[in-house]
Amino acid sequence: MTTDSHERLRFLVDAQLSPSLSRWFARKGYLSEHVNRLSLATAPDEEIEARARKTQAVVVSKDSDFADRAGQGLQVVRVRCGNLSNAQASLEPRLPDIEAALAAGQSLVEIQ
Repeated sequence: MTTDSHERLRFLVDAQLSPSLSRWFARKGYLSEHVNRLSLATAPDEEIEARARKTQAVVVSKDSDFADRAGQGLQVVRVRCGNLSNAQASLEPRLPDIEAALAAGQSLVEIQ
């Protein structure tokens, strides 16, 4: 992963995932925010989607609704594993592939 791609890639972590996942992305060098920090924890999906589109952020969510919304400029990483430590463990080895898929314009990346 290059510094340039880190600067371009921004993540918006949804409420079903812990804020520590957003901090984990930040430690990896990405721009990352959690919906809790933005007072969007209880916001409808449409509002979170609007924020992601406005900031050109990739939504990271366990919610299948966001997977259904992916496309037309909205990119989604759907995490389909259990708890936070599983999410980070699942993302860690796949991070270069996730970044490459998103950089290539793939609208949905599913992680199990």
